[in-house]
Amino acid sequence: AAKRSLWLVHGLSRRWEDFAPILCDLTAWWHVHAYSHRGHGESARTPGAYRVADYVGDLTAAVKAAHKKCVLVG
Repeated sequence: AAKRSLWLVHGLSRRWEDFAPILCDLTAWWHVHAYSHRGHGESARTPGAYRVADYVGDLTAAVKAAHKKCVLVG
């Protein structure tokens, strides 16, 4: 059976690598997406706003583009 999709979403001023210590355990059961908000970690620093409302829109678009039901953790 295919693994269910799990999206890990970090807090403000953090990055996806914060989840590194638990990724190995999670990938045994889930298809893990460790997401970084725009301008965080190695994500591109693009022109535009860097507010929580902007991050929500970005994450929503990314999840919809995956075309799968998922669980969000953040």
